[in-house]
Order: sequence, then C-alpha cells, then structure tokens
Amino acid sequence: MTFFRALQGNPLFLIFTLLSLVYFASGLRLARSLWERRKAFSSNPLQPWKKAWAERASFLLAVPPGVFVHELLHALAIWAFGGSVDDAGYGFYWGYVSSPDSYSLAQNWFISLAGTLGTLLYGFALWLLLRRSRSSAWRYFGLRILRFHLYYGLLYYPLFTLFTFIGDWRTIYNFGATPLLSGATLVVHVAALALFWWTDRRGWYEAPSFQSDAEREQLQTLQEEAALNPQDEQVQLQIIDTLRRKGAANEARRRLRDFLKAHPRSGQGHLIMAFLDSEGKSHMSRAVRSHAQQALHLGLPEDANVVAAHALLGQYYLQVERTDEALRHLDEALAVAARPGVNANAAQLYYLRALTLRRRGAYQAATLNIEEAIRLAQAMNHQQQVAHYENERQTIAHHRGSH
Repeated sequence: MTFFRALQGNPLFLIFTLLSLVYFASGLRLARSLWERRKAFSSNPLQPWKKAWAERASFLLAVPPGVFVHELLHALAIWAFGGSVDDAGYGFYWGYVSSPDSYSLAQNWFISLAGTLGTLLYGFALWLLLRRSRSSAWRYFGLRILRFHLYYGLLYYPLFTLFTFIGDWRTIYNFGATPLLSGATLVVHVAALALFWWTDRRGWYEAPSFQSDAEREQLQTLQEEAALNPQDEQVQLQIIDTLRRKGAANEARRRLRDFLKAHPRSGQGHLIMAFLDSEGKSHMSRAVRSHAQQALHLGLPEDANVVAAHALLGQYYLQVERTDEALRHLDEALAVAARPGVNANAAQLYYLRALTLRRRGAYQAATLNIEEAIRLAQAMNHQQQVAHYENERQTIAHHRGSH
C-alpha cells in the first residue's frame, strides 16, 4: 500500500495529513518570524515572547525532523533483522513504515520500540547541542525540545495508542505475546518518567550561561565558600541569584526553597523567589505578590531591591486592574530610585506608570510619563526599550484622540 493509497483508503491518515499541513504552514510562519528577529531572540535576557516562541517551536519546528528519526529507527530495526521495507509514509508530524516480512514476537516488539528510542535520542541530542549556547532563549528552546519529546515518547504517544488502537505501543505492550519483555518495558517506562520528572524539577537539564571563564570561576568560588561556611546566608543567596540570572531557574528554585525553610525571615530570599516566579512570564501570579510583600515587610538590604519589590507589586496590581495600588507602589519605587547611588531602571517604572494612567483614562498624564520613559531609555542607549515605549506612546495618542 503506497502513501497515497493509504490516504485514500484510511480517513484517519487523511485527517492526520491535513492537520500536518496546517501545522507545517504555521511552522514556516514561525521560522520566518524568528529569522526576522534572530538578533533580538538570541540576546539575553529570556523574555516572555522568547519563551512563547520556543514553546511553539518545540512542536512546530522540532517535531518534523523527530518524526523522520522515529520512522528511520523503525526501518533500521527491520533491516537489522534481515527484513525489507516495502512502504513508508511521512507527513511531517506523523509517519509509518511497513515490512512484508515475518518476524518473531520479540523482533516485532523491538521494531515497535525502536521508533520511541529514536524519538528519545533525538530529543536528548538537540538538548545537548543547545545547552551550551550563550543565549538563554536557545538553551530554553533545547530544554523545551527535550521535555516535549520525552513526554511525547513516553506519555502522549502511549495514551494515543491506548485510546485509538493505532501505534507502536499496541505491540510493545502485547502482554499475551511478550509477557516478559512487555512487563520489563512497563517497569522501565514508569521509572524513566518518574526519574525525568524528578531530575527536571531539580534543574539537572539546565545549563547556566556564563559569558566568560571568570564568571564560571566566580560561581565556583562562591560554592567553595558556602561549603566551608554553610551558615553564611549571604553567600548562599549569591549562589542562588547567580544561578537564577544565568538561566538555571529550577536549580535556583530548589536551593531557594531549602534556604527559605531554614531562613523564613529572609527578605532577600523572598525577593529572589518573586523574581523566579515572574521572570519570562506575561502573567504575575499571586505567589509573586506574596513574596514581594514579604520581602518589603521583612526588610531588604539595598535600595535597588526595594525598587524591584515595589515594581513587581505595581505590575501585579496593574494586571488585576487595581490601579490605585499599582500607582502607589510605582510612586514608592520612583521615590527610592531617585536617591543618590541607586541603580534602578527608572525608564521602566515610568513606562509602567504610563500604562496604569492610560488604563485610568488619564491620557495627558500618561503621555508625560511615557515621554519621560523614552527620554531615560534614550539616555541609556536602550534602543529596544525605546522602540517598545514608542509603541506605547502611539497607543496613548490613539486613545487620547478617540476620546
């Protein structure tokens, strides 16, 4: 049966192919958008739009080559047992390989399993390739590819087979034909899923992004200091914050949870947790608000940290439309940021204040704030910020003109 006959004779194959074409077109648009913004995407830090792109691309762009590898491993297993491939189909996001030859029950089991082994190897290979990139966005992309292919190979595909009666896992888990092999597979299968979930939460698959050997050595020095003096809270927090800033968020979170259990009244610890809960996300959770409030209540050692805590609370209250609270925190942040020697991004604070005032319909005041944000960003030569703020100025002008 050829690929085209399969499409004509099996409505499910036709549905898969039509869906694949839709996904493939979306993938091409996604790849084009990345090419147009490739420099911005590769630059640090990891922003919400970069995370969103990587999450979509881990399916739309990374799956088609993975499907090819999956079917190739089926074919290699067939050839290894002396068989031949008489038909194969590839639809970008699905495929099949068939053989006219007969095999033993154990050989059929391995031929079916080989595709999933290929999926897992492909995911790990791309993760290894991208994990040393200096770009936090590319490292995150590699991690998303690994997560997707591991969960696809060991969870989604088996469940799909269970409910549709189509796919390799019907043969892999044919306990009547291969009770020992299927039983051993089940044990390894469950253990692998549990192990990956546990190690992923502990940050094993993250790779901190160091711009130089000096940065790497600095972290190593801090870790040596912490080993010699485990009671030094500041050194522990420096290690955690370094891991956070360098992209190892899960490991930083694990260490910080342990730290806060031992030191629940550390304002700086709560602020770092608020950063971890907010970074790379477009939605501020209640946990961000709670940790930022705790940080301010317990006290922070530096004015810049106070500014950051108020800014997080300003963003949270803006998000939930409590504009009075948002303005109060943003005003507090600006007051502290105005003190001599405070290193704070005042341009971002004025931008957030402009957003808040626009939400309240105070368009003249919003215009003054966005103009100040643009002026400060230009003075710092932050061109990406300037462009972003210019868009907001146009939005305010549009709203102002329509009222």
